[in-house]
Amino acid sequence: MNTGNLQLTSEGLRVLLETGFVLREASRFEDAEAVFIGCAELMTDSEVPLVGLATVYLQKGDFQRAVDTCREALGKEDSSAYARLHLGEALLFNNQLAEARKELERVAAADSNSTYAETALRILRVAGIGE
Repeated sequence: MNTGNLQLTSEGLRVLLETGFVLREASRFEDAEAVFIGCAELMTDSEVPLVGLATVYLQKGDFQRAVDTCREALGKEDSSAYARLHLGEALLFNNQLAEARKELERVAAADSNSTYAETALRILRVAGIGE
């Protein structure tokens, strides 16, 4: 990938993304946000940095911003269970229960054997919004 004078390999981008997740887990939200925004600029075809950014917003309690960012991620890759799972979670925390249920059920139905489906079903059960 060529970004002007900066060249990053796929491995370098992966490490940069992981750094964002580490910073988020260390509650260094502003730093994590900056890393994910930078990754989104470098990885314009990938939804992953945007989902990482949405998880920062979730942890900061900015639920509407998390919803909006997950929707932006799904605009890049509509079939992303990763983005849709976090959209369902963000909607749940934003008290949009019907939409949250719809998105989480969609994740669970897409591939019932995936860890995303298992997580979606667990969230539905714990939140008391599943059937």
